[in-house]
Amino acid sequence: MAIYKLVSSKEVIAAVDRNFKLNNSNWINDAIEAIGEGLELLSISPALQTVYSDEEIIDGRVKLPCNLHSLQGVEHLKESGSHHSVRLKRTGRFDFQLNGHKSHNHNGYFLNPDYIHCPHDKGVLRIYYFTIPVDTDGFPLIPDNAEVKIALRWYILMFYLSRGNFHSTFKYQDAEQKWNEYVIKAKNKVRAMDSDERQRFKEMWQNLFPYTRTWENEFSKHHLGSNYDDNIVVRVPYILDDDYCIPDRAF
Repeated sequence: MAIYKLVSSKEVIAAVDRNFKLNNSNWINDAIEAIGEGLELLSISPALQTVYSDEEIIDGRVKLPCNLHSLQGVEHLKESGSHHSVRLKRTGRFDFQLNGHKSHNHNGYFLNPDYIHCPHDKGVLRIYYFTIPVDTDGFPLIPDNAEVKIALRWYILMFYLSRGNFHSTFKYQDAEQKWNEYVIKAKNKVRAMDSDERQRFKEMWQNLFPYTRTWENEFSKHHLGSNYDDNIVVRVPYILDDDYCIPDRAF
């Protein structure tokens, strides 16, 4: 069964704090890593969010967003916020940039690690892509399912104890037993990922780690983290067509 409703991972972290009273000051950062690892082991496919980002072209290229999961489409704009745009098609080869000279193919782009290359020297590329949804404080969202959330609580404790930490009530074997109990229940409730989806999810979750210090501050001080910029992406509805998943420009 697919789960479409999501909740903040803070809900799981708060339950761990309330029920287990962990002492190590770094356990919240570890909990974010454990949640991502636990979801991967549960083979749960996260509900990805469609967003876009306007990036200035510098030397014929723009850097891919750090929170990108998969690229959906690219448009060229003369300037940010412009309503006049041209959709670019992925060429898959260096056919418009050879020996430093660009051809007349102005409607294509190709990918190099971390960058999109295009035949335009200036302007803006609007990048449409899928990313992990986060709450207003920058915490990742997880499936709203009781078995999933309980399983993740026990996995966080298991992860905590595996780092050499001590708990007055539970040993590592206790947490592992509870995890194994709830992982079966959770898997029966949600749609599973295949091996390729698990690998993409692992890479995507790891890209979120620059924000872990912000997450810890968020949880302890209950204020918006200064390192999280909600203006990086704009949340918009989307429609499907034959080429890409391009947001419906209802604005």
